[in-house]
Amino acid sequence: MTSEVWHIVVVDDSPDDCAEARRMLLKGSDRHYAFTEAATGAAGIRAAQQYAAAQHRCIVLDYNLPDMTAAAFLAAISGSEGTPDWPVVVFTGGDSAEASRSSLRAGAHDYVGKSWMTPQVLVRAVENASERWAMARELQQQTTAAQTSEQHFRALAQATSDIVYRMSADWSVMHPLDGRALVASTDTPLAGWAWLDRYIPAEEHARVRQAIGMAISQKALFSLEHRVLRPDGSIGWTASRAVPLLDENKNVVVWFGAASDITQRKAYEEALARSKRELQTLADNTPDILVRFDRQLRHVFVNATAERVTGLAPAEFLGKTNRDLGMPIELCDMWDAAIAAVFDKGHAVSREFSYDAATGARHFHSTLIPERGPTGEVVNVLGVTRDRTEEKQAQDALRMAGRRKDEFLATLAHELRNPLAPIRTGLQVLRLAKDPATAQRTQLMMERQLGHMVRLIDDLLDVSRITSGKVVLRLERIELQTAVNTAIEAVRPLLDAAGQMLRIDIPTEPIWLQADFTRISQVVNNLLTN
Repeated sequence: MTSEVWHIVVVDDSPDDCAEARRMLLKGSDRHYAFTEAATGAAGIRAAQQYAAAQHRCIVLDYNLPDMTAAAFLAAISGSEGTPDWPVVVFTGGDSAEASRSSLRAGAHDYVGKSWMTPQVLVRAVENASERWAMARELQQQTTAAQTSEQHFRALAQATSDIVYRMSADWSVMHPLDGRALVASTDTPLAGWAWLDRYIPAEEHARVRQAIGMAISQKALFSLEHRVLRPDGSIGWTASRAVPLLDENKNVVVWFGAASDITQRKAYEEALARSKRELQTLADNTPDILVRFDRQLRHVFVNATAERVTGLAPAEFLGKTNRDLGMPIELCDMWDAAIAAVFDKGHAVSREFSYDAATGARHFHSTLIPERGPTGEVVNVLGVTRDRTEEKQAQDALRMAGRRKDEFLATLAHELRNPLAPIRTGLQVLRLAKDPATAQRTQLMMERQLGHMVRLIDDLLDVSRITSGKVVLRLERIELQTAVNTAIEAVRPLLDAAGQMLRIDIPTEPIWLQADFTRISQVVNNLLTN
């Protein structure tokens, strides 16, 4: 026997009929009943209100009441939804089909004819009424909840700047939505995946479907940034997120989502990425080495020039200090101190250093520049290093060329003086000479010395030889005795002026050489004057 108590309100103006209803219910079931009887409709309504909170309850209502009809009674105990707040069984005195239909239309859940009522029939009618009432209440609650959910959904859609959307469990149907100028609005559902072609560019279909499939299989959050077709035909971007609504069996019933317009953000990101690519291209094509350090002295950026000079790749640089890379300790000390100074003092510093790179010994000039954050603090240090090896080599070569030029000019100046002395002496001899033979010999000597001087002057005018410090030899077949005699002619005035005696002992037979006549004469001249 069950311990549940059913509250039964019998509304009938006949005491005998009330007693009969009690007897049949008690006989037809082992349930515990608590009975309340009312002879009028008004009394029955008051009794129903008294047991409104009871879990198991039912009204057994006579179709004909002295103060109101069964339909009026049902209307009186109905709520705002138009359905009775109690399960109701109407029992009639006859078998009138019209009385049965009108009772059910008025809201009764079952009916029984008094003439064919038995204990089992009445018990079953009460149980049926209770079950039908419970189902009606549940349906009403679901309908109310759905209406409330719809109201909330519409309120949310109106309150947010995002697009709020609903999708079927398999995403094949999109419910009506307000496109908010990002996509076209729709007042009717889009079934058969029609929304995909309408709102998503073809090249995005596979990616969107893949994300949807993953969300469905996991019954988890759908989240994706993808392109959309705007109402004017242009391409926009959205960040879309949707969550599944599950039933009691954990099956997806519907998806609720929101889509934000991120078109401007994407345009900014693309412009920023393009700018970064352009800056990277410039950085990689500059001859300067560009590196960026954080406060822990680690590399956070290097350009291609740094890779070429050091022979290291970006993966070997990033996140590592100069010491981690095995650079010479003296260079690490210099760089660490310089970078720390920029972080601490906030101004640029410059350094000169040499480094044995993969391409050989190189000379560099570096400037370390502070990079500041939004509040002005130094967040990174950018190192701009220029390879000054070729510049330094050019400077060294220029200094060397200057020294060679000075030495060359000094040598030529010394050698130019040698032919001048015999030419001056020859002029004096020509002025005093009476003998034609003496004059002819003197003239020939002067011509030889003048030719020697012209050759020296030609050398002086050869800028390339002045710069390089080199003397070009003009090789030809010459007679040694002639070259020696030319040198003696040049120094003879100096020897005579100094009162020195020169003895010459050379072969009388011609000695032929493949040599530079002027340079051989200079050699002999230098030997005699030194």
